[in-house]
Amino acid sequence: MKSRFASNSTEIADKHTVPTGVPYRRAYIAVLLERLLIAFWPFLTAAMLVCAIALSGVTAAISVWLHLPILLGSAALLIWSIHTGVRRFTPPVRGQVLHHLERSNRLEHRPLVALQDDLASGEGGESSALWNLHKKRMAAAVQGLDAGGPEARLAGRDRFALRVMAGISLAAVIMAVGARGGENLRTFLQPDFSSKTDVTAAPVTLDAWITPPDYTGAAPIFLTGVDPNESPETIAATAGQAKQVAVPHGSTLVAQVGGVEAAPSLNGLAGRDPEVFENITQGSFRTEIEVSASGLLTVTLQERELARWDVTVTPDTPPEVTLSEVDLGQTQRGSKEMVYTARDDYGVMELSLEIRRTAEPAQDGDTVISVPLPAGGGPRAGDLSGSHFLNQMEHIWAGETVWADLVAVDAIGQTGRSPTLEIVLPEREFRHPMAQLIIAERKRLGLEGLDAAPSVAGGLRELAGRRDLYGGDVVVFLGLGITARRLTSDPTEKKLEEALDLLWDLALRLEDGALSIAEKELRQAEQALMDALARNADAAEIDRLMRELQQAMDQYLQALIQNAQEQLDRGEIEEMPIDESDRMLAQQDINEVMERIREMLQNGMRDAARRMLEQLQRMMENLQVGMQQRPSPQGMEALEMLEGLQELMSGQRELLDRTYDNAREQNMQRGNQRGQQRQGQQGQRGQSGQRGQGQMPADAALQEALRRQLGDLMQRYGEMMGDIPSPFGRAEGEMRNSTEALQQGQSGAAVGPQGRALDQLQEAARQAQQQFMERFGNEMGQGQQALGQGPNTGQQDPFGRAPSDATPGRAEGDVTIPDVGDLQRAREIRDELRRRAGQRTRPEQELDYIERLLKHFE
Repeated sequence: MKSRFASNSTEIADKHTVPTGVPYRRAYIAVLLERLLIAFWPFLTAAMLVCAIALSGVTAAISVWLHLPILLGSAALLIWSIHTGVRRFTPPVRGQVLHHLERSNRLEHRPLVALQDDLASGEGGESSALWNLHKKRMAAAVQGLDAGGPEARLAGRDRFALRVMAGISLAAVIMAVGARGGENLRTFLQPDFSSKTDVTAAPVTLDAWITPPDYTGAAPIFLTGVDPNESPETIAATAGQAKQVAVPHGSTLVAQVGGVEAAPSLNGLAGRDPEVFENITQGSFRTEIEVSASGLLTVTLQERELARWDVTVTPDTPPEVTLSEVDLGQTQRGSKEMVYTARDDYGVMELSLEIRRTAEPAQDGDTVISVPLPAGGGPRAGDLSGSHFLNQMEHIWAGETVWADLVAVDAIGQTGRSPTLEIVLPEREFRHPMAQLIIAERKRLGLEGLDAAPSVAGGLRELAGRRDLYGGDVVVFLGLGITARRLTSDPTEKKLEEALDLLWDLALRLEDGALSIAEKELRQAEQALMDALARNADAAEIDRLMRELQQAMDQYLQALIQNAQEQLDRGEIEEMPIDESDRMLAQQDINEVMERIREMLQNGMRDAARRMLEQLQRMMENLQVGMQQRPSPQGMEALEMLEGLQELMSGQRELLDRTYDNAREQNMQRGNQRGQQRQGQQGQRGQSGQRGQGQMPADAALQEALRRQLGDLMQRYGEMMGDIPSPFGRAEGEMRNSTEALQQGQSGAAVGPQGRALDQLQEAARQAQQQFMERFGNEMGQGQQALGQGPNTGQQDPFGRAPSDATPGRAEGDVTIPDVGDLQRAREIRDELRRRAGQRTRPEQELDYIERLLKHFE
């Protein structure tokens, strides 16, 4: 048997039909696709590469003369790949399709070809039977064949995998450009010769902002973009106009231009040539300059204006400061209260009180006393006010006329100086005879210097011999002798300073012993805490200084009581009964105040804590035990008038409260009468209204009695002092108006006059107290009872007690101190911020903002 396909099986197979059940057509399509892929894979690769370039939009940012070669090269590449594919492509023939089927189904002995073969010797006989059996077996083998898919095997033909790289590039570009793909494709196919020939017409990006100096605490000012707070009408109206901005002096302008080839320039800088931008990357330029003067700034690119800004530079003015003296004399501890205010655009960084001996400004080498004061310590505009108790009794200038200036320094070193204030430096008054003599020699030594050392030494030796004046105290005897030897044996400036300190300590020992030491330690503790608050010390240091201050206060109170007892035993003062309405300053009061200050500091209320500490210091300055020196007859009469004025204010305040309640009740009754319609309820309310009306004549009589009492006080005051302060007269007039309103049954109309009368009475009490102190001074015995003075008038000092308008050293009404409710709310806010700060899943910007807020509570 000889196969007809032995020589040329492809040609013979084409002459016969395909057996039934063989998927010839699908196999033909698969082979056709396979041959197309083999012939046209270069075209597909080139097409994907060209599409990636076109969709990327890269030609929009290049010159037209570079765009055109890319476009022509892409077209040539596509044409060449199509031509190559056409030459390589040949349609598949029947034998190739049958072979694809056999190869795809892994058939052995080529059954599809065998089914189309015939015997060479014809049919019949045993050979024919065997041949038919063979064909039956081959026919059974080709049942259920799969057409298979194209098998181009391009990996062998594309050894560098160019088709894969082109496909990945196209997919990446499509994902990147998104909806801009159509516009980029149109730009690629249609080069714009008119716009691409001029580089200045290319689209550019401009970002600009101004950063104020760090010390201002101001946020950056963005010059480009649309302000979200401006309406569309405003934006349209201001289009093309210069944007007006105001910036602090020393701000930095940063501008960055992208998408250009030439370097832009910044014009309009006062006294400077145009600033050319520096190249940072391909097509991007940047500049950074300091804005020092106002003017119109423009950014230009080859005579094309990109933006303009009308910049106004706000100068940083020097601090403004004022200094005044509280005209109430010295406190019980010998201090003089100085009130100051300081203001700067962005916060006062340093504040000090300078004291000198001459009215002219100090020169180099002149001695100046510099007292540091708490300052703002950060970028914060506004007024900084406070008070300082000037206590330089140890200084040799004590008791002399000096000139004081308040000096403030801002963040850039500018200095502001208050008008010079002429004051007398507080001087301690010594009562002990020996202490007075020692202080006299000390002052002579300090003022005359080393020239007076020999004579002062002789005077000290003479004092040491008068043991009867100091009771033979060995410490005083040795101290005087040592000081005299130091002044006679090669005296120097250092020995002079040591001698002054030793003589001061000896005088204090003779005067009141341990009390002066305790007072000195208290002042040091107060100043240390104030300095720590001024420099924003950490919580641990503040807590330690608070404990030291409380301990110093305890020791001072104990020494104060002990010293008063010794004076009582010597008959220098006499014990006087304390009225039950007065609330005495006790240890628990100080503990409560210190705890509130500590709580304020823990909640970040440093300014409130500093003010409350000033109030506490003011109270301690006028603090003495509940014993009083015997006043003079005139001083006693002045005290009686002040007490009468206090009683008058208390009665006026009670009447004001009752009148306010009656007015509110009348308003409620009128509202109910308009809203109700039933007669029975109206009759009942009418009876209630009659009860309120019946009380008004009594209130009018009481108001008239208070007015007459004020008239008696004014007459006594005029007989003693002469001129009567004007607030007395204004208070009397308001009381008269209140009486008339009450007589007419108009409680609401009486509330205003009563409140104004009370305000005028308080001002009258303040002026009367000041005049009494100026004329009688210590003859009134005033200030010696400062452990809680005056009746309760409804207002409170830092200790929760009522301040007396007729006594010195009381609480001021212009200081806002948080109450317990404010502290509780501050704690709740702090706890909530800490809770949110622990939620690290929050946005990073929010967490940064929370951290900045928490710094105020540290």
